[in-house]
Amino acid sequence: MKIARTILHQPALQAVIAEELSPGGAADLSDQSITDHILEHAKTVYHPCGTCRMGTDDQAVVDPQLRVRGVPRLRICDASIMPRLISGNTNAPVIMIADRCADFILGSA
Repeated sequence: MKIARTILHQPALQAVIAEELSPGGAADLSDQSITDHILEHAKTVYHPCGTCRMGTDDQAVVDPQLRVRGVPRLRICDASIMPRLISGNTNAPVIMIADRCADFILGSA
């Protein structure tokens, strides 16, 4: 955060930056003020993944046909079945997972 604030205050950027909106323009913000701001406002920019991991072992929540183990007639087709977060956007893989789930449900897989 300190590095970003230093970069934003460089003369070359002054023509395009009117003011710092958050956490505020004070140059002397304490480390604790910055930490408090981050803890209050930071959010993830990705969909949580891996909370209902798919697999064939006993620890997997979802089987390879996306059925929830031990819960009849329930399937999961979102990013939660991914074993770990991918390096890119999760939208395309989730569309593929949903399409595959539709195939399973319709019986064409």
